[in-house]
Amino acid sequence: MLCYRCGSHVPESSESCPNCGQQLKAGVSRGGVDSGRKRPSEVDWEGAPYKQDETIADRYLVLSFLGRGPFGWVLKARDKELEVDVAIKIVNPGLVKAGFDAKQFSKALRFGRKLSHQNLVRLFEEGEDKDNHFYTFQAIDGLSLRSILDSRLAKGQLFSLEEAEPILAQVCLALEEIHKLGAHTDLKPENITVMPDLLKVGDYGLGQALPRRAFLEALEGKPAYRYLSQEAKAGKEMDRRSDVFAYGVLLGEMLGGVLPEKDVPHLVRFNPRLSEDIQRIYERALSREPRKRYSSITELFAEMTEAIQKPPAPPPLPVEIPSPLPVASEQEKTEITDPIELQAALDKSTGETEHREAFEGPPSVPAPTPHAIKEEGTGSRASWFWLVLLTVLGLGLGAFVGDWMLTSPSSSPPSGNLSTPHKRSP
Repeated sequence: MLCYRCGSHVPESSESCPNCGQQLKAGVSRGGVDSGRKRPSEVDWEGAPYKQDETIADRYLVLSFLGRGPFGWVLKARDKELEVDVAIKIVNPGLVKAGFDAKQFSKALRFGRKLSHQNLVRLFEEGEDKDNHFYTFQAIDGLSLRSILDSRLAKGQLFSLEEAEPILAQVCLALEEIHKLGAHTDLKPENITVMPDLLKVGDYGLGQALPRRAFLEALEGKPAYRYLSQEAKAGKEMDRRSDVFAYGVLLGEMLGGVLPEKDVPHLVRFNPRLSEDIQRIYERALSREPRKRYSSITELFAEMTEAIQKPPAPPPLPVEIPSPLPVASEQEKTEITDPIELQAALDKSTGETEHREAFEGPPSVPAPTPHAIKEEGTGSRASWFWLVLLTVLGLGLGAFVGDWMLTSPSSSPPSGNLSTPHKRSP
């Protein structure tokens, strides 16, 4: 069931709301629930055309004050003919003076009397008394969704998808029933009453019953004005797609705590837990052109349900950062100057290169930079210097050894003819 104080979804067996602490069981009665509504003050009754204990149209005995809105006053009264309590709305006399059409008013309300649904507030009668136009409807006790939204936003609390889904589902059912015969034309949180076991939508058809200009002026500057579609503000005909727009605004205020202005807000900025699918649904519902919106409230809610049930996207895979190339040690950076070691290093490098090319192919050779060319020239000149030096030293050493052998006494041959052998005497 729903907590009628904060709108949270709570189990049927709960005695109190885990979110706001509201006691649920103790307040339930046959007539409804105790919503904790404050006792009306003299200020509340100020300007009302009727006071407590007065009778309207010789039939409705005023019992208490329920509320006041841009279109008039809502009172609780006793229907003396049927012996039941009803709510009665007295239309603001200012609207009556602004081109009010009594026939249009009665026609729009007769449309509402044909509807009967558990999520709709039942309309009963419309009439006139002392130039005051009124209509009666089902008396219910609960809390308006506007009060719940304002209370949660004051605490910095947004509805989660799981909390908003049962509320939006029941509003969808109510609109589906209304759309069988027409359009609501004034959907807003103020017209949605939340009770423990269900919610009810009221004031349907009021946008068609009242003069459009007066209707718009009464809402201007209030949050409810943001629930009006572009065609409604332009004085054009309102239909089901006008209700789709208002439903989208309700979706955004519950999930993101924002109302649209010139541009459609990005809900994810205000509620990071929302997906881009919800944002796409929100933007389509709030399209400026009616033909671009959802063709029905059923289509909108079906896509929203699919987006809610869709599993969250998996987290992005970690990016594998390649390890840096090994840096040569200072010993490896030392230039080889010995010709024998240089040749051995070249032979080893050539062997490794041929082995690598057999498997990987020849490596690409980057264009030499001036710095590299300079270093290569320096190494080449050093190698030639040592080669020449070693050659000169070798030649000098050979000349020295040859001269020494020629001048040394031990190097002279023995006396006698070495080529003729001595004959042995007999």
